[in-house]
Amino acid sequence: MDESIDDVQETRTIAIPLKDSHEDGTHLKRLRRFSIEVWNLMQNWATASEKSVQYLESLVNSRLKLLYSREVDVEESAKLTKDQSDRVLNEIVVMNSKLNQTMSDFEKVIGKFEVAQGRMSAWKQLTEKSQNIEEKYIVETLDENLPLIITMLKKELKVKQDVLFDFAQNDSRDVFTLVLLTFKHEPFVDVALLSKLFALVASEAQ
Repeated sequence: MDESIDDVQETRTIAIPLKDSHEDGTHLKRLRRFSIEVWNLMQNWATASEKSVQYLESLVNSRLKLLYSREVDVEESAKLTKDQSDRVLNEIVVMNSKLNQTMSDFEKVIGKFEVAQGRMSAWKQLTEKSQNIEEKYIVETLDENLPLIITMLKKELKVKQDVLFDFAQNDSRDVFTLVLLTFKHEPFVDVALLSKLFALVASEAQ
């Protein structure tokens, strides 16, 4: 039970550092560390989300350049030479590769959450007879909310994948706008649900 949940490659600077605790409670110190690791996974999701928006904005700008350049009544200054078109296409390839990596990061985060959920049975057994209120609260909160968070993130990833498919298939300003808004606002990410997770580690952040 002491091993850490593996993080994705980059963790945001606001991620909460793991700290030692000398409070009473047989498993309290390890539970606090565990809840912090789980919270930091959500920060990894947020980092991937920020990057994906940046890459998408670059992709949209590049594709709009190509789109405008092909229009019949476009101004001469908006037309692209072959070299310019080639550079834009190369930028699209590079940004698309980076975006694909962030999509993989989303999947990794979900996988780590599933690992955390898989440990809850052992945690419940360890603290079943505990008299420490905080231990029981942490275990109960994680056990109740981890499945909800995993479902939430899977829905969010699915909608990202769906709009990216539309993005790849269409040269439409409306589609571009929809994709950007979806990635920026993450409609399935429930802040109220995440606040329950943050409440477990807020005291450790102070």
